[in-house]
Amino acid sequence: MLKKTILSLIPALLVMCTYASDSLLIKINKQQFQKEDTVSFTCTVPGFIKDSIFGATLNVIIEDVDNRNIRWKYRYPILNGEASGDLIINNSVPDGNYAINFIVQKKFLSVEGRVKDYKAKQSFLSYLVLGKYETHYFDIITPMQNGYFKLKSLLFVDTAYFVFTPSKKKSIDYLWIDIKTSLDSVFTPYAVDTKFLTVGSPEKPAIPSEPYHFDFNKSYNNKTTLPDVVVTTNKKKLVDKFNEEYSSGMFNRNVYQTYDGLESDEIAHSINIYEFLKGRVPGLNVKYADGQYSLSWRGAGVSVYLDEFSFPITSDEYIDPSEVAMIKVFSPPAYLGNNTRGGAIAIYTKKGAYDVNPNRKNKFKVLGYTPAEYDWQ
Repeated sequence: MLKKTILSLIPALLVMCTYASDSLLIKINKQQFQKEDTVSFTCTVPGFIKDSIFGATLNVIIEDVDNRNIRWKYRYPILNGEASGDLIINNSVPDGNYAINFIVQKKFLSVEGRVKDYKAKQSFLSYLVLGKYETHYFDIITPMQNGYFKLKSLLFVDTAYFVFTPSKKKSIDYLWIDIKTSLDSVFTPYAVDTKFLTVGSPEKPAIPSEPYHFDFNKSYNNKTTLPDVVVTTNKKKLVDKFNEEYSSGMFNRNVYQTYDGLESDEIAHSINIYEFLKGRVPGLNVKYADGQYSLSWRGAGVSVYLDEFSFPITSDEYIDPSEVAMIKVFSPPAYLGNNTRGGAIAIYTKKGAYDVNPNRKNKFKVLGYTPAEYDWQ
């Protein structure tokens, strides 16, 4: 049973370990496994201080020894010279022999980017990082004259949503931003080690009779900014098709009211999202004071989500009404997130085939580190 992992979204702090040797030390709990067993491993990098490693990532790539085209990729932060994880073997994993490749990269997860057509007079940008488990982080940046910027390193698992906005409250049309993470680029591994294990009852032994060689360049070419996935259908309203393609999980299970931002321009012409909802949703109380919004519904709080990431209700500066494709309103009790008694508002921005200006980007989903306990499937 996969336990819920709490997302830690804080500036990364790496602490050094005591130097012991030049080896990469790997420990795995056993070699033979069955479905639903847990593969537990620890990786120790004794040379952290000696080699002046100020930030590192452990890439764990599992490869089917008999079918080299089947691979699973995970990554973990190396803290205090050590990384560890638990991978629960899903029933979908075939019986067979597997090589677990442990690859140390002398970089920690960070995000950098460039603002297209950036002008110095635009001053600083602010950005908000939304975590999967109702956590968030806020900061400001001042790009260089060419628009380049680099954010502070963050430690987060699963996926985080980065939203950029200008310093002055105005249209964000000019924010055409490209980003990448420090882990995307090709690198020379600091250290590599491989262990073998079996799942189920394979016909061949775990350790292959022929020398095993891991093709690193073939394996590690994935990107960590997530592309939009678009599936189109016919005979439905655009907002209904958008809902089918971009709503997931608990955001589809409950009863909700939908406001259309694709074929109606009412949302786009509103001052902001909260003022749009004010008076339209019976029982929803919207208050504004000192530049901040607060929402309540039938005496309880209201959870707000932006593209299904928990969104802190403070101001309206991160949501441009013209970018909103759909708003889903869940009356209390919504049973979304930690606020089970209150209502919920889910705001979805235009993306994929529904975005009239796909080159304009100020919001990005970025893959973080693998949770300490995770499904191998």
